[in-house]
Amino acid sequence: MPAPTNTAPPAMSPHVPPPDHNAPRLREPAWREFARAPLVPVALAATVGLIVDRYIGVSSFAALAVGVGALAAWLVGRERPSAALWLAVAAGGLAAAHHHDHRHRFEPTDIGFVAPDVPTPARVRGTLAEEPVRYRAAKPDPLVTEPKGETTSTVLSVTAVESQSGWVPASGRVRLTVEGDLRGLHAGDALEVTGRLAKPQGAANPGERDYREYLLDQRITATLRVEKSAAGVARLGEGWRASLFGWVGVVRGTGTRWLQEALPPDESGLAAALLLGDTAALDRDGWDAYVRTGVVHVLAISGQHLVVLAGFVWLVLRVFAVRRRHGAWVLIAVMVGYTLLTGARPSAVRAAVMVCAVCLAIVLRRPVIAANIYSLSWLLVVALNPTDPFSQGCQLSFLSVFVLVWGAGAWLAPRPPTPVEQLLDESHGPVAKSLWALWRTVWVAFAVSLILGVVNAPLVLAWQNLAAPIGLLLGPPLVLLTSVALIAGFLLLLVSPLGSWAAWPFAKLTGLSLATCEVFVHAAERVPGGWVYAPAPPGWWLVAFYAGVAGAVLLPAPWSRRCLLGLVVWVFAGLALSGQPRAGDECRFTFLAIGHGCCVVIETPDGRVLLYDAGTTTG
Repeated sequence: MPAPTNTAPPAMSPHVPPPDHNAPRLREPAWREFARAPLVPVALAATVGLIVDRYIGVSSFAALAVGVGALAAWLVGRERPSAALWLAVAAGGLAAAHHHDHRHRFEPTDIGFVAPDVPTPARVRGTLAEEPVRYRAAKPDPLVTEPKGETTSTVLSVTAVESQSGWVPASGRVRLTVEGDLRGLHAGDALEVTGRLAKPQGAANPGERDYREYLLDQRITATLRVEKSAAGVARLGEGWRASLFGWVGVVRGTGTRWLQEALPPDESGLAAALLLGDTAALDRDGWDAYVRTGVVHVLAISGQHLVVLAGFVWLVLRVFAVRRRHGAWVLIAVMVGYTLLTGARPSAVRAAVMVCAVCLAIVLRRPVIAANIYSLSWLLVVALNPTDPFSQGCQLSFLSVFVLVWGAGAWLAPRPPTPVEQLLDESHGPVAKSLWALWRTVWVAFAVSLILGVVNAPLVLAWQNLAAPIGLLLGPPLVLLTSVALIAGFLLLLVSPLGSWAAWPFAKLTGLSLATCEVFVHAAERVPGGWVYAPAPPGWWLVAFYAGVAGAVLLPAPWSRRCLLGLVVWVFAGLALSGQPRAGDECRFTFLAIGHGCCVVIETPDGRVLLYDAGTTTG
């Protein structure tokens, strides 16, 4: 017979304490989550490929050959330890080839090859590739010699250009600017335009924005300007009904008209920018006020807007007891539709992809790895337009999410209460608990604003030469107000077809929220030292700074604190270097290229800088 087995539990060693199942679990370092996510190395390799082609330049054929060859090696040896390396090399090669083709591969008939350097009269035919955007006329300025009226800007996909021998086939994209209104035209319509055709102007001064490179990122190789009136634009055929973007433009225009009918002029422009991404509806002075105070992100369509809208829609679905899986499909449809409606900006695409990925995980009942969907959103942004990662909005969006989710989320998480603190908390009444919860919410909101403001400040300084410390205090209340306005405005658009009586309460709430935003912004703009213009930090300093930010977010406690200390030292070192006086005792004169006009910068031997600016004919 088999020997009886002893089923009694083993004796507990007196030197080993029993496990405490109620003890809080330690949060694992963020780098472990990124190490487990399979798409992270793919996204990193694709980023390297983009950078290499952008700043060094590679052959499209060579990059494509490397990418396809590495992809084949990965497919053959997926079970081998080197499979991950081959997949990363494939991603880098294909991303470099995609970026190179996007910026440098054009048809021989492209309009950019025939456009002259100097604006020359020309007649061009094509179809509207984008919905026309109308810009308000600038306010009267006595320093402007030739005031400009209302202008409209769009993109024309060229099909033919007139030459001495008649119309010849052509291709490519042209930035069309019309001094007038193109009301009634939509994306997909066929046009014949008579205007002044030219190659885009490059940067005239060191450090100046390069308009030619900016348009090249959009595959636009020429500009066409119609002056004085819109009489030079003739519609040859209506095609917007067969174009997705034509329908999107019509819906957006209808929404803008409803907002203008329901709200005062100032608030309607803010609402159009906030809800529909129509920033042209806001006058330039109002837009600049938000830029200078460092809170323009509350107006420009970004991931924040989509997350607020997604949370509201999900709450409504839960209130009406919609099943989670059915609600997930509804939320996916809302996110995709709203992203297209607002122009599919990189930050909105990022948020939409992350929300849709979470919804698909709910449908498929699969776990979610935040680092994986973060990398997925980056790869999809690159696939849609490989030049978007080099834009300000895209960089700030992904940087803010990275720091917010894996940095601030861990740093500001409440620590588990001790038994004594738990007893004290249970002894408090509901009013005290509510006040404490309100205080913590306010404290966390301003802490998040401080963290994101400090992290984003060098990047904003590099792009805009602007530092706005007032935005750290202004951000939380404006986020709250614009969130209220976003939800109320969304409901306003939904009920507007029913009549003004149905839209009235939502219009009042939207207008009140946006009017309060205006009061805060214009008051903050007048605070001394609330915003200053400053020189941009050098590239090498930025690379080291954000390497330190990545270390502070990803590494565990001892190393993360060292990275934070290193960042503080690095910031003060950068300030010390930028404050060094100019060596030498010469008097330097720099003549700036500003077109028809005069502007001279005078640097005197005693360290003063004088600006002589006579302006230009265009202001």
